[in-house]
Amino acid sequence: MIVDLARLGDVTLASPVIANLRDNHPDARIAFLVSRGGLTTVENNPKLDNVMLFQKPAGGIFKEWGYINQTARLLREKNFDVAFLLHRSFASALIAWLAKIPIRIGHDTQGRGFFLTKKVPLKMLIHRLDNNLNLLDAAGEKITHRTPEYFPSEKIGESVNKVEEFKRDKTLVVINPNGVWETKRWNTDKFAQLASRITGNPNAVVVVIGAKGDEQRGRVVCGDNNKILNLTGETSVDDLYRICKMSDLVITNDSGPMHIAAAAGSEIIAIFGPTDPNQCGPKSDNPIILAGDVECLGCYKKTCDDFKCMDTLTVDRIYHEAERILKSRNL
Repeated sequence: MIVDLARLGDVTLASPVIANLRDNHPDARIAFLVSRGGLTTVENNPKLDNVMLFQKPAGGIFKEWGYINQTARLLREKNFDVAFLLHRSFASALIAWLAKIPIRIGHDTQGRGFFLTKKVPLKMLIHRLDNNLNLLDAAGEKITHRTPEYFPSEKIGESVNKVEEFKRDKTLVVINPNGVWETKRWNTDKFAQLASRITGNPNAVVVVIGAKGDEQRGRVVCGDNNKILNLTGETSVDDLYRICKMSDLVITNDSGPMHIAAAAGSEIIAIFGPTDPNQCGPKSDNPIILAGDVECLGCYKKTCDDFKCMDTLTVDRIYHEAERILKSRNL
């Protein structure tokens, strides 16, 4: 049993754990307990035998406790031998303990060490994916997979067809101006300027992506430029993966789509401010990490009064990196 109740991006970083366990134990029954936010990342993974959904209920601590007990009973009925607790929450360790899974391996965080049979120190200065793999290493597992994977469903969405028609024989740059935290988002007007400069190249087109609720930022980035296709709120995660596979470059804030682009093998320019790319950057070949010129990078603040980490990152700097990447690929 693998437990990760995090969001889309973090659960994408769990895929090497799945791949290594499947290689090491080809006949084992491997299941994954996931929240709604990370479900699409694992639900079509052929290396898993079962995906189980943990959906935290609204209504306070008593309802949550009841659901934790219900989930634990379900796991106990399935007689798992080992639980790898990738999620660092108290609840994930409690569920595995209540399920009476004999071996429970996780990071000793949030006071949950009592519930673990093997406590693995969390290393704060390394990547989340590598901390995940350290749990396998502590269990004596062989590690050969170190990059994220994503397995889309067979259904191809309409947005993918739109991009294929829009791209034709052009260079395709995907832009994601969104992020879960406000502090992770580079200025939307600057994204608009960047998109305009990219499409100044007669052979380039831009697709803007984002989740439902991000539509206003998508409209600002696109403006009335007919060489920019706005798909904000229109793409599933499967569609996003396929569009990234089609792209020549993805420019993105630190976000779930950034990790999906990495799993797709895209060329990536990733914009960072409050988060540390050494801990949560894209795990892909030679990504370009850009940040503003400030000393407080990696503060992990979700709100900020001055926003200098983003404000000091210029359009020129990102555009020149994009131009260099596309020229190196003869695009």
